[in-house]
Amino acid sequence: MTTIAYDGRYIACDGRAASASGRVVSDKFKKYIEIDDMFIFFSGTVADIEPLVEIINERGSDDICEASLIVVDKHGLVAVEQDETGKIHRLPLDDVDNFAIGSGADFALSAMDLGEDAKDAVSYAMTRDVYSGGKITVFDTETLTFVTSE
Repeated sequence: MTTIAYDGRYIACDGRAASASGRVVSDKFKKYIEIDDMFIFFSGTVADIEPLVEIINERGSDDICEASLIVVDKHGLVAVEQDETGKIHRLPLDDVDNFAIGSGADFALSAMDLGEDAKDAVSYAMTRDVYSGGKITVFDTETLTFVTSE
């Protein structure tokens, strides 16, 4: 799993990747991809990321993906999830102050509710969620650039 937090401007994500058996594989895993000036941040089962990205513009699929995405491009931000029936749901985030996905989402949201930015929220979530850790990457949604990676 993971922690990806959005604070109204910045998206921050951790770098931990774990195997299906719960072993840490990497703390420097890149939890985003760039496709045609679109940045896609993902959490969930790694094997389900690519299929969900492929059906992102479809209405649904017979294949159920256990993954969540935050998609950013010059037109704005949207959260993408698939329900148990295969239907794709999109939640616009342009007017949302705080949002998070992944196993550490509740911790990150609580930290942002208490005034922390996305980076510090992910840092806090990493102290509570065993599936979040490692390097934190921060993306500026206004300039569409990465501003830090530690």
